[in-house]
Amino acid sequence: MKKMYIAGFAFALSFIIFPVYAVETPVVTPTRALERRITIESSTSGKKIKTEDIQANVINKLKEKAIRELTRRLESLSKLIGKINGLRHLTVAQKGTMTGQIQTEINSLTALKTKITGDSDIATLRTDVQSIVSSYRIYALYIPKIAIIANADKILNLAQGDMAILTAKLSLRIDERSKNGVDITTISGYMLQRKGKLDDAILQANNAIAKILPLTPSGWPGNKTDLQSARDMLQKARLELNEAQKLANEVRVQLKESKPTGTLKPSPVPSL
Repeated sequence: MKKMYIAGFAFALSFIIFPVYAVETPVVTPTRALERRITIESSTSGKKIKTEDIQANVINKLKEKAIRELTRRLESLSKLIGKINGLRHLTVAQKGTMTGQIQTEINSLTALKTKITGDSDIATLRTDVQSIVSSYRIYALYIPKIAIIANADKILNLAQGDMAILTAKLSLRIDERSKNGVDITTISGYMLQRKGKLDDAILQANNAIAKILPLTPSGWPGNKTDLQSARDMLQKARLELNEAQKLANEVRVQLKESKPTGTLKPSPVPSL
């Protein structure tokens, strides 16, 4: 039963998914390469097309793909606002900061979409198209940022929810043994270690949130190291939760060996 419970809890923790950082590649095929392709296609068709017509074709294709990419980013940002509002362990002020940052990006991208639609000069269009990646970093920064916060929130839910309830239940049984004259020195030591593990997991999760809340696209790529640092904090928090649960199971074994009255039933595996 002990091994099954530990394995079950580790399985539950495996659903705390840590973000894989996206590498944002250029949004569209480089303009000159696109011009060459269209020129080749035109010449092989047997039709003689004017240079200005080729350029107009290039502009249209650039715009089409840029608009698709902008629409995709706007949809992703809108979903992030819903995720942020659903988090339990961000303060109202923190949620306001995050949603405010995202709304600013939504407004800027919407304005860029309008500008690209109206661009007629190919050089200006090239600059605007590349800014989709270079100035906003939606997939390099914002998506990983919210993923880290969401995982920190799951860790806090677990540490301060189901695992705190388990701690309370075990403490009641320890008190009962103590009143019946059982030496609880060893058990109390395990519980103290467990508390330290849970406290550290909570600290790491909160530190991860605090680390990345201020990050903005203007700090890229320097703030990439902050994303990794926050991810490392979450990994440490996850390990601390696993260790804390192993200690709880050791406490359960010790309680059983103290021959309590009745049977101590295993607590349900916390779900995420």
